[in-house]
Amino acid sequence: MHAKQYTVVLDTVQLQDMEPISEEESMRTEWITNAERIAGHKRAAKNAHRVFATVLKLLHGSDWRGACHASSVITHITLKEMGVENTLVLGEAVLGPVHFDHSWVEVDGKPIDTAISIPLDARFTANPVFLGMDTATRLPTGAVYRASTGELDDDSMIIAEGDLGRYIDNFDLADGNFFTPMLMVLKEVGIKRNEDQLRSAYSSTRWTIKT
Repeated sequence: MHAKQYTVVLDTVQLQDMEPISEEESMRTEWITNAERIAGHKRAAKNAHRVFATVLKLLHGSDWRGACHASSVITHITLKEMGVENTLVLGEAVLGPVHFDHSWVEVDGKPIDTAISIPLDARFTANPVFLGMDTATRLPTGAVYRASTGELDDDSMIIAEGDLGRYIDNFDLADGNFFTPMLMVLKEVGIKRNEDQLRSAYSSTRWTIKT
């Protein structure tokens, strides 16, 4: 188990398509506007909104599907770099009768989840979640974020047993590595970091297992 590598969905995406400031027609721009309204005027929430919007644009602009683990790590690190305390969480998401292993980020116990809006299987799609709120309706999300009720799948088990350093080292990208999208997001929110700085700061971070 410890020697196993895993491949993220992004390995089929060309990096020239990964433009976090581009907006595809399919992008629901009202999600970002509504998230801004949810954020209100508190500085931490406004910074969280900037990160949410940037990661959401990256996922939809590049059609990066099934990227819950990677997008959660990117969100977690970017929030930390912007001074927003948050928790990187591994557990289970529930959409109606469907449940699946999932990663997300929590700020003050409230989920932030962009990847749920662009899953591998389009049948199991929900509106992105910002601070626990559905960004289409501005009501509490109907998605349930809970502890896993069964055995973790292979990717989630590897994540649960390791830290971000291990995850980053095993991240497979067609043209680049984990820091390619990571640094794109940081640049978009105005933060200058390099790979060595981020490795030093975050390699020992681990997912919090939802209980």
